[in-house]
Amino acid sequence: MHRAGAIAALAASALLVAGSVPTAAEPWVTHLYGPQQAVGRSTTDEVPEASGVVPSMRRQNVYWTHNDSGAYRPRVYAFRLSPEDRRRGTVPYLGRVELLGARIMDWEDIAAGPDGFIYVLDGGDNPPCHRIDKRIYRFKEPALPDTDGPAALRLGCQWVPFEYPDPADSSRPAARSEDRYDAETLFVHPRTGDMYIVTKLRSNGRPVARLYKLPAGAADWSSRRPSVLRFVTDLSDHVSHMVTAGDVSSDGRRVLLRNYWAMYRFGPVPSGEPFETIFEQPPLRHPLPREAMQLLQGEGICWAHDGRDVVTVTESPRGSADDAFRVFIAPWRLANVRVERDDASSATVVWQTAEPAPSRVDYRTPDGQLLFEENPRLTTHPRMTLSGLEPATCYGYRVRAGALLWPLGGAWPEFCTASAPATVPETSAAGPYPPRPLSAAER
Repeated sequence: MHRAGAIAALAASALLVAGSVPTAAEPWVTHLYGPQQAVGRSTTDEVPEASGVVPSMRRQNVYWTHNDSGAYRPRVYAFRLSPEDRRRGTVPYLGRVELLGARIMDWEDIAAGPDGFIYVLDGGDNPPCHRIDKRIYRFKEPALPDTDGPAALRLGCQWVPFEYPDPADSSRPAARSEDRYDAETLFVHPRTGDMYIVTKLRSNGRPVARLYKLPAGAADWSSRRPSVLRFVTDLSDHVSHMVTAGDVSSDGRRVLLRNYWAMYRFGPVPSGEPFETIFEQPPLRHPLPREAMQLLQGEGICWAHDGRDVVTVTESPRGSADDAFRVFIAPWRLANVRVERDDASSATVVWQTAEPAPSRVDYRTPDGQLLFEENPRLTTHPRMTLSGLEPATCYGYRVRAGALLWPLGGAWPEFCTASAPATVPETSAAGPYPPRPLSAAER
């Protein structure tokens, strides 16, 4: 969307938000994020309408972005975001790649796919959605040369035209504006190459988050006839307002979507299940208040190279002579909670934290008694053993790492002990401290 069509973002509080509850089949999934942090402004004014972001597949700490629409060349731009850059609050500009044969009508998102391809969505179609020439571009990511100044490359690209399906016949392209959508979100599955588009607005201007798919095998990159998208599901009940960007993790098991105020994380894909089952469960929601408080229009999101931190980009400030885009980070704080079932009378809870912290596990017996184990030692990889458990019994639990708490609210996840009892010493991971009931204040 053009900056002229931006919506003033509302300020919001940035509190830690818990990730999805792990299951016995898929435990390594939890992520707890800290408040969004402003990294800095770019060192170039060539990208005032940064509309997407994706990590480089060839170079650590490098990301690609692009302009939205208007009098711009069909180019993608590289910037660096190393730990040192983050400490300095700078976003160094590394250069650009111009796509030969491409045109920039309304570029809205950028994504990484398999085989070293980067994809660009030319899918913006501001209501009343008259466009019949929407495209997805792709090109092989180049290696940026080591030069004193920003690089300037020119590369060939491929493109596939696409259209939404006709409601009366999903195999045919839509022929009416009211059956088309404005879309600003593209992600590409890293293994299959299937392309996914999430809509932003209907032709009447109302928000709607409909997920469509263009299978890799159905995309004819040499044809000028549009490939018809396939409807997957409607995510409007999960992602409110207008979806402006998305990303899929490098293992293809988690998906990020964002609007102007918050990000939403779907996943992971249950073990052995098809990728699209990821959208059957409600996502994690995390506010993006730093952008909102500065009234910046955020239209880009991706995972950082570590697969945990989340990177977002915004357009330059509206009404300002400053044409530099801004970069933000939502840092991970706690991740990968799992339960190792030791035997019929004990289990070990394991997780990771970004910073060393004391550890504690609260757990609930089937009759409602609340107990805990704790360890005051500072660590980033705690292991808390719960002893004296009943065989063939399920317990609810939550973890604490200093001030961090997971899950924050709602139902506690559960683990179940084995059915065959075993004779083992009843010891605590915390040392000589036996489990004791929680006080009313601790509950």
